[in-house]
Order: sequence, then structure tokens, then C-alpha cells
Amino acid sequence: MPASLDRTGHAGPGGRQGVGRLAWLMPALVAVLAAAGCGTAASGATQATAGLTAKCQAAQSSMLATVPGFVTLFRQAVPALPGDPGAHLSRPQESTQYVCGESNGFVADDMMHGKYRAQDNALARSLGYTLGRLPLLPYIGPAVTTDPHGVFEAYESAYGFRSVTAAGKWLTSARRTPVRPDDLTVPLPPSFIARTDVFGPNDGRHEHRIGISGLIGTTAVVVSFNGGRGLSWRDIQAIWQSAYSRLRHCLGSAAKTA
Repeated sequence: MPASLDRTGHAGPGGRQGVGRLAWLMPALVAVLAAAGCGTAASGATQATAGLTAKCQAAQSSMLATVPGFVTLFRQAVPALPGDPGAHLSRPQESTQYVCGESNGFVADDMMHGKYRAQDNALARSLGYTLGRLPLLPYIGPAVTTDPHGVFEAYESAYGFRSVTAAGKWLTSARRTPVRPDDLTVPLPPSFIARTDVFGPNDGRHEHRIGISGLIGTTAVVVSFNGGRGLSWRDIQAIWQSAYSRLRHCLGSAAKTA
């Protein structure tokens, strides 16, 4: 994903589209498995960089589809490897090994249409945004405290590489540090870690996040849940396990036929 994305649907001051406040490493996940079967997609322009052919294993059919209780923000291909030059991400050697990617985002109904939308609109106006179809995200407001275990946003991305080594190097650079104090000690597959953080001050109004990242074969998977201040592993465990099972099945099948 780009360093920042405008998924808000708001036009900023002066009629310019506002810059979204989503961190780049914030793709993620929601609540059900896609009903479609596994599939592969055509690889992007990065294929020609190395003068090789490679199947894209990161297909939408291996990811989550529509989710009850959530509205789709976006479902998109990622033709260029996301990176943050300031953090030395997307280095040339990983870029030349990148094949393709997919990214999905979802927002809870309560944030899109429900009881928290009016408050979100008021915040958008105060910041000089013109109201659009989508709410201003990440969310800032009372729901962080009143719904402490709620999941407000969910994102999922899969980035396919030509080799496990290239995928691993990119993921290592994206994580920046191998171990952090906010790493969660939870049951995860090998190579996967879960981390927590807050989008701003821990004041009961800024969303908390649980981010999960790891490798499935030659694909780097990055998942993120944003929600209330009490967001815990218990709140997302079943969703994560279902999504991981789908990814593992589809990406593993694709690897066998590559």
C-alpha cells in the first residue's frame, strides 16, 4: 500500500482530496471467508523487470469478500510494492522480485451509517473537509471508550514475490524491528507476529490496533484490525484463524501448481 491512502471519501480544504490518516502497514481483515474458490491472477509489470514469468499467487479469491456488519472500503490490486522511503522499505532487490499484490479494506456499519457517523462528520467539518460517502478514518471519538471491544475497521493485504527470501527481506524491513514491547504473545503460525499500537494519544478517543504479519510461502501477508481501547486477541482470534486458513489453503495450492 502507499505510504498514506485517502479512503475517507472526503474532499479536503480548497477542493483537494484529503490525505487519509491510514498508516501504510495497515491492510487487514474482517469476519468471514470468501465463498469463491481459490484462483490466480496475472502478474504485474514487475514481471518484466527480471525478464521472467511468474504467476501471481496473491488473488482476490484467496482473500475475504463482503462481510456481514461491514461495508467495503476498497478491493484493489497492488501493482507496485508498497514502501516508505523514509523507512528504507521497498528496497530495489525486493522490488525486482515483486510479482503482484491485493488489498482489501472494510469499515463497520456503525461507522459508515450508524450511531457514530454524525460525530465523525462533525470532526470532518471541524478539520475543513467536505463530507463524502465514506467516514473520516482512522476513527477518533467516543466509540473507542463506549465500545472498547468493537472492531471498527479491518484490512487485509497479500504481496507476492518470486522467492521466500525476497518476501522475507521485505517483511523484515517493513516490521523495522524484530521484537518490540508491544508484541503479543499469542498462538500464531511460524513467521507470524502480532503487534498493538494506538493511532495517536492513548486518550480513549483514538483507535487501538492489532496488526498481524507473516509469510505464507512466497507471499507476505499483512492484516490489521482497528477498534476500541480494549481491543484484544479474543476479539479477533476467530476472524484471524478463519482468514489464515483460507489464505494458507489458496496460497499453498497455488504454490503446488506454479
